[in-house]
Amino acid sequence: MAQPDEKGKGEVFNYLGVVTSIILGLGIGRLLTGCARLIQARDFIPFSALYVWWLVLLFPLYVTYWWTFWDFRIQARWTFLSFFFLVSGPIALYLITVLLLPDFNAYEQQVVFKPIEHYTNIRNWFFGLFAMLQVWGILLSPCLKTGFKQSSFLDSYKYAQYMLLAALIVGTLSSPSAKSMLVLDSSILVIFWFVLLYLLSVHRPTLSE
Repeated sequence: MAQPDEKGKGEVFNYLGVVTSIILGLGIGRLLTGCARLIQARDFIPFSALYVWWLVLLFPLYVTYWWTFWDFRIQARWTFLSFFFLVSGPIALYLITVLLLPDFNAYEQQVVFKPIEHYTNIRNWFFGLFAMLQVWGILLSPCLKTGFKQSSFLDSYKYAQYMLLAALIVGTLSSPSAKSMLVLDSSILVIFWFVLLYLLSVHRPTLSE
């Protein structure tokens, strides 16, 4: 049976988790709806493998963030700043989703929605938000759980995150030509998938712990 203080922490976590769940739920809804519309209009939209793989990446990201929030159910003391920091990550992920999947009504006057052209127009913001999200991911556990100590930033888990952050910063600051962009952004995408799969393999919290 849970002790009173543990029960209290759980109730606070459940209360604060509602906002996090709403934001992530809105993002997943936007992602599913956008992908369904793309499938419906597939005969009129040029195919872009780069664009599609970025969309596919968002699915495990949403599930991973939602799942790993369970790690912070016993966070000792919640403040407004710690709560604001907690929800800033889902907000960034939602903005990334909306950027990548715009309101298609805005393209009604155009002959066709061109994913690669849209991606090119938003790529600096896209990578910038992803870089901010990665910084948030690096700081999340130290801010809410482990504290700002050296061991919180020097392990293989963090090294993988640093590698991804460096790649995202390169993407944010670069403005390559069309051909170079495909090579660079595809490389960043591969790094992202590699890091995500690695982190999932070494960090697998269970809801029963």
